[in-house]
Amino acid sequence: MPGNAAWFPRLPFARVMGRARAVLHHGGIGTAVRAVAAGVPQVLLAHGFDRADNGMRLARLGLGSWLPERRWTPEEIVPLLRAALADQGYRERALPYAVRPGLPAAAEAVEELLKH
Repeated sequence: MPGNAAWFPRLPFARVMGRARAVLHHGGIGTAVRAVAAGVPQVLLAHGFDRADNGMRLARLGLGSWLPERRWTPEEIVPLLRAALADQGYRERALPYAVRPGLPAAAEAVEELLKH
């Protein structure tokens, strides 16, 4: 890992998500909802049952970008991550989904994603 990046096997998302400039993750709904709630741009490397669907829905809302597993190459991932880091309007787009605290907010955010 470069000196300005870190990898952790597990993190207390509620405490650290808001400190990230961007999140590169597996595409699970829990991580996606935490990133939206914290106003942190995200790139999903969609792997598994529902994760491509999560990525498509977030991309449609302007709340993330994603790649299917067959496209996981540095040439495809790096530009998405750079765009996430440079996204100045993300917090404003995420705000309508992030202002309601707690589990009800997460449930409402998931329901809203399923409408699109």
